[in-house]
Amino acid sequence: MAKNIIKTTKVKNKETVDYSELVDFIGNEFEKRDAVISGIKGDITGIKGEIKEIKEEAAKTKNEIMTAIDGLAGKIDEYQTEQAMVKHELKRHEGWCEQLAQKTGVELED
Repeated sequence: MAKNIIKTTKVKNKETVDYSELVDFIGNEFEKRDAVISGIKGDITGIKGEIKEIKEEAAKTKNEIMTAIDGLAGKIDEYQTEQAMVKHELKRHEGWCEQLAQKTGVELED
């Protein structure tokens, strides 16, 4: 299937070889390959851009998640502090109730 592109001619009993068609053929093949490579380079550049966008979006999402977690952690801390205060206040009220019961002679049930 290969095409014979090398021509030989004889001039004054000397054989000469004409490589011009071969050079043209090889040149065309290189141009085809260059076009394919350029297309691949373009695809790679596009993919790199998409990856960069994905990384930026992931970083943004990570920051949003971390902010939300920090907010929740703060609310949990506030809730625990409030619960400790309520527990302390309840103990004070129980103490007062016991004092009142003792002073008035009322017996408290469990």
